[in-house]
Amino acid sequence: MSRLTTIDSDSFQGVWGYCAVVGTHELLWSGHRIPDPASLPGLGDYVASLSSGLSLASPFSAKVFTDGAVTWLAGELVEESYRQVNDSGEAAGGRDAALIVAALSRIAGHRFFLVMLERDRAGQALRASVEAVAVASPEDARDYILHHPRILALEAEGIRRLQEQQPAAALEAGDASLTCERLHGLLN
Repeated sequence: MSRLTTIDSDSFQGVWGYCAVVGTHELLWSGHRIPDPASLPGLGDYVASLSSGLSLASPFSAKVFTDGAVTWLAGELVEESYRQVNDSGEAAGGRDAALIVAALSRIAGHRFFLVMLERDRAGQALRASVEAVAVASPEDARDYILHHPRILALEAEGIRRLQEQQPAAALEAGDASLTCERLHGLLN
């Protein structure tokens, strides 16, 4: 999987949807291009396995399942994103992330969305909520997400941390380039 430092419209060719997982300490946020669900033959079985043994006939049961599955899949996506950032050589990782993000899209019922992680003081994920993004294309979703208030707050925090880690002179000299990838993690 290639690591992107610049994002242009060509990087969104053939992309079906887009989501971002927001609120990760390791990556701040992680953007994910969602492939066409029809191109993932194991998606139906994967989603069915998540609800295996559950009765989703009542609206309450369906909501409990959806809330739990979104939180669990968001956690899995954060872990997979973190692995991809740290182990850029794993080809299978991209398939895992694609399957997870497509399942998340199917369960949440959105093509373009934000997953907001809420954490406790120890950094453990407590829950995740989904915020739909009302746009027409994956690229528009990415642009909307880049200007979301929570993303802007995380960017400011990331820049503050970078400035604490490296002297201001190094930042001015360009030794610590602030790329989109460095602030936000891998965009896949």
